[in-house]
Amino acid sequence: MDGPQRARTTQVPTGVPGLDRLLAGGLREGGLHVVLGGPGAGKSVLAHQIGANLIRAGGKVLYLTALVETHRR
Repeated sequence: MDGPQRARTTQVPTGVPGLDRLLAGGLREGGLHVVLGGPGAGKSVLAHQIGANLIRAGGKVLYLTALVETHRR
């Protein structure tokens, strides 16, 4: 939908400039966002950076993690 019928969503900046540009302003407010990637890809670091930025701005964060990756070497 375009024009006045298109629903407006509030974007919440992640605090990561390149990611905010890619996401056209940030993450969708109130959304559930899942970060996927291989071991050591930086998923947890990214989630902590975004969470810290939101908390500094006065927001609240719920961080959930699951140990589903293999730990083979």
